[in-house]
Amino acid sequence: MKKKRVRWSVNDVTQGLMLRTISRRAYQYIRKSNLIPVPAISTLRKWIQHINFEPGIQMPILRVIQEQMRSVE
Repeated sequence: MKKKRVRWSVNDVTQGLMLRTISRRAYQYIRKSNLIPVPAISTLRKWIQHINFEPGIQMPILRVIQEQMRSVE
């Protein structure tokens, strides 16, 4: 029996990455208990593997965090 493949959106992966950086244990708990659908750690790793980080302030990442904070308010 094959597992159903989920195509995660950029927003889903971004939120998953932010949650994972805040707390590994919380991320594992949320994933294990199916509280909200979040990508697997392997999926997060695959996504960030293709990001080219340059030295200095990461303005695109700061913009994503800023947009996420606006949506929380």
